[in-house]
Amino acid sequence: MRNSLIGQAMMAGVLLAAVAFAAPPEKPPLSHWLFDASCAGKKGFADTAGGLLARPVAGAKIHRTGDLEALVLDGLGDYLVVYKNIAKSRQKLPRRGMSVAGWVVIETPAQWGGIVGVIQDNGDDEHGWILGYNESACYFGLATQGADDGNGRLTYLTADQPYTTGKWMHVAATYDGRAMRIYVNGRPAGESAEQSGDILYPNKGPYVIGAYRDKNEFVPMQGAIRELAVYDRALSPEQVRALFDAGAHLLEAPPVRTALKFFVKPYLQWPTPDGMTIMWETDRPADGVVEWGRTNPPTERVAQADPRRIHEVRLDGLAPQTRYFYRVRSTEAGGDTLVSDVRTFQTAVRPETPFAFVVLGDSRSNPKTYRRITDLAWHQRPNFVIHVGDIVAVGTNKRQWIFQCFQPSEGLLAHVPMMPALGNHEQDAHWYYDYFALPKPEYYYDYTWGNAQFFVVDSDRKLTADSEQVRWLEKRMAASKATWKFVYFHHPAFSSDADDYGDTGTGDSTWGDLKVRNAIVPLCEKYNVDIVFAGHIHVYERSWPLRGGRVDPDGGVIYVTTGGAAAGLERFAPARPWFVNHVMCGHHYVYVKIAGRTLEYQAFDDHDRLFDTFTLHK
Repeated sequence: MRNSLIGQAMMAGVLLAAVAFAAPPEKPPLSHWLFDASCAGKKGFADTAGGLLARPVAGAKIHRTGDLEALVLDGLGDYLVVYKNIAKSRQKLPRRGMSVAGWVVIETPAQWGGIVGVIQDNGDDEHGWILGYNESACYFGLATQGADDGNGRLTYLTADQPYTTGKWMHVAATYDGRAMRIYVNGRPAGESAEQSGDILYPNKGPYVIGAYRDKNEFVPMQGAIRELAVYDRALSPEQVRALFDAGAHLLEAPPVRTALKFFVKPYLQWPTPDGMTIMWETDRPADGVVEWGRTNPPTERVAQADPRRIHEVRLDGLAPQTRYFYRVRSTEAGGDTLVSDVRTFQTAVRPETPFAFVVLGDSRSNPKTYRRITDLAWHQRPNFVIHVGDIVAVGTNKRQWIFQCFQPSEGLLAHVPMMPALGNHEQDAHWYYDYFALPKPEYYYDYTWGNAQFFVVDSDRKLTADSEQVRWLEKRMAASKATWKFVYFHHPAFSSDADDYGDTGTGDSTWGDLKVRNAIVPLCEKYNVDIVFAGHIHVYERSWPLRGGRVDPDGGVIYVTTGGAAAGLERFAPARPWFVNHVMCGHHYVYVKIAGRTLEYQAFDDHDRLFDTFTLHK
């Protein structure tokens, strides 16, 4: 086993604040990583006990704060790979008894965060082990042969005490073939007897540090790791306590960090004629200031009340349809300051002023395509953007909000606010409500722009005549005096898709979502809505004007499915339904322009080629 770093530093005449595990002398750990500059080589980080090499992915590096060094992980993609696939090598993996222990800092909670492990948790396929953390506490996940239900079964033992973000913590877990135990800062924090026998490993999969990773999930850790050790036996409570005591001074040490940075660069929310909300996210809690004004550089300032990661600053008292410059500034407690570039926005226009907006949907899963679509949309210089849902593939996955939503659309959302609807893939997760500043309750709302009014509904929730959303929608529509009315949500009322509403290759289709059609369509007809936008089906489709179950060119409602911003494309049914006017299978966006009582509608593909257009007059 590697010597204590404290001892090495003293021999060198330099005292570094550090800790190393004091394993029982009769048997060293299987693996031991002490993350400092001396363990970092060209190919990775050396395991000082077992000879394993932990190879970095993305930007995982050793950093220093004061005299303390540690591995720092950014939560976006940094992690270490010990085995890319355990099927090729199972050496240095514990079999029956095991312990894992380490000194870590967790900067950002996660639903399923990972510190170290080899795991598969995919439906009923549950194998391996992991030391990790959730939104509030650390956990130890384990599957064994004694609890195997035919394809593995995991127990997640969660510590009974919470962790504190941004603080050093010692977390350990043990398994003796009969009982799982978890420890936080040397103290027992939970025990389970659900597992027994040998550890049940997956047939294949990675062994990683600094992430929760299996074949369909990747949640990288944001924080720091000072030291990790994995043993092939269960340490006693006294031995775990001794490991903690050896480095207890770290509890008062500052975390090792990189410079403050943006997770999400500044973007716009909730536009009105007299106000705009500016939002951004820093990788750690910091204060927030928006500098704004009619000239560049901006000279006015508005500050938020307290340090946070996701920042939301409202600017009020602005002039209608006026351009403003803005930039944001965040400073954390240690003094590190982050400043954005200067950007622009325009407040909502007056009722008589022409305006334009973009509509898109189902942008999930393909950031490269979504970036191309949003760059093309920005070239049109719209006033705002409508998103009809499925912004990300998994709404509970924070990383997807960054990489599938905000990074690809940064150029557009820096200057143009986006007004979204919830899709089924958002899973009604808290990240939707954290990242968007919309009128309460946020899953349904309405707003006006110029001489138009927009009504937003969550089509994943209950939609019946007596439901909250439908009662609200009718009340708001009945009170509307707008010249133009639009409704949008995720699931289409009318769709000629091949298999979402019945397999048209073998039988019949409902040709759209019946819940939406029964609850929303009658209101749209009653209150003379002009266009209804939806997504969900990854194609473009426009109906004829419809009323009463038939085509009505003079008084009908047009239904548009625009689910082609990035997600994998789908197919149309082989037979053309009666309501279809125009279809296109390809990535695209919709562009709508309004001047008084004239509406011009255009749809463009991902090479900016116009493929559909019409004009409405009132």
